[in-house]
Amino acid sequence: MQKLAFTNSFSSLGNEPAILLASKLAKITPGDLNAVFFTSGGTKSNDTTYKLVRYYRKLKGYDLELIIHYVRDSYCLYKSFNAAISALFALPK
Repeated sequence: MQKLAFTNSFSSLGNEPAILLASKLAKITPGDLNAVFFTSGGTKSNDTTYKLVRYYRKLKGYDLELIIHYVRDSYCLYKSFNAAISALFALPK
């Protein structure tokens, strides 16, 4: 493997393809985006977002209770957190 295209963002390892993509995204995205956090997929993105928001709120001294918006009848059951927010009240038998 000559170039590492992905590594867990919590590992403190950067790689050239991810850095170049993050720079490009920051340039073409409206507003003042100055950070990009890559994950390996949608479920991991949900889980990571939840963890980062809780960590940020804890650092700032805010209440850790969160209001989570979700899409009714979405289907993302890889992890228990995603199953909880997916609002699938009854799966077909």
